[in-house]
Amino acid sequence: MKPVVRVVGCLARAPGLSSALRATGLEVTTSTHDRIEALAEATYDGRGLVLVDAADPAGAALLARPHLSALPVLALAEEDEALPADAMRLVVGPPADELAHHIAEVANEPRNLRRQPRVRVDLAARVGAAPARARDVSLYGLWLAPAPELAPGTAVEVSVRLGDGAAVTLDGRVVARRGDGLAIGCRPCTDHDLVLWLHLILAGLERSPIHAESDPFDWFV
Repeated sequence: MKPVVRVVGCLARAPGLSSALRATGLEVTTSTHDRIEALAEATYDGRGLVLVDAADPAGAALLARPHLSALPVLALAEEDEALPADAMRLVVGPPADELAHHIAEVANEPRNLRRQPRVRVDLAARVGAAPARARDVSLYGLWLAPAPELAPGTAVEVSVRLGDGAAVTLDGRVVARRGDGLAIGCRPCTDHDLVLWLHLILAGLERSPIHAESDPFDWFV
């Protein structure tokens, strides 16, 4: 079942976002109503989310409703704009295609990605001796595309070249393959690799329009 982004009201502060979301493969529907019960029923299967602009009257009305925690709500808002605790923030400003990438990340994931948020990158990498390209990274994983053809379960060593020329070496295992890309579960090989890996992830989270407030270590608590 294709994930659905249900837009309540108008996304005036992100022109072109609905089209950019459709370009990622998501289904986008629009609604003028903000009834919690109807939206909760529509998102019951977990395949999708509700997207609002916090400055739009319909979006603001939804955010003010009680029992908001019944919905997976993503609110387009400024960094200093107050939101209810149950809503995730999508920071106003980045281009529509970048925002769509982050929304697709949440919509395609059945659990709350704040627990292990991903950082969008574009870095040269190697899987063994084969060239690849790192497209997003998280504390314990990365997505490579293009990447060599390897079967799920294959043990690999991955090297990711950072922007300053330093390289991080990771022990990994192929989790899944889709098209020309590989999902790799990984961990840094040495303490030095761990420091570089954490620096890459934390710097990316700080720039992220959706994960700037997240803590990649909160699952330890």
